[in-house]
Amino acid sequence: MHPLHTTASSLTEAAQPAVQPAQLGMQPGGDLVTLGGVLLAALALTAVYLAACLIWPFTACGWCDGSGRKRSPTGKAWRLCRHCKGTGARVRLGRQLWTAARTTRRKGTRPHRTTRPWRDSAK
Repeated sequence: MHPLHTTASSLTEAAQPAVQPAQLGMQPGGDLVTLGGVLLAALALTAVYLAACLIWPFTACGWCDGSGRKRSPTGKAWRLCRHCKGTGARVRLGRQLWTAARTTRRKGTRPHRTTRPWRDSAK
């Protein structure tokens, strides 16, 4: 048969999947197991990233590649990197989020002092 001539039976054969899910060993509820595995892997990666942010809070600056300096627009002189202020290191995003959450929690759980004990004791 010519490749340009198709029949209804050849179209229905093309629409059928070549391999059935049961042939691959998948169960009807297999999607839930796969989703659970993906969520577990994402949770594990998040835990590893948070541990890395606590141990190594700094990373090389992406603008100056960790050198702390950048070429001027003319290309003749060096200038300090304005993003890392010449240090070559920047705080990781995860560490910034950790610090912001810790600061918010500390401010929210500390009692508000209306008196100043170091000033009131002198009277």
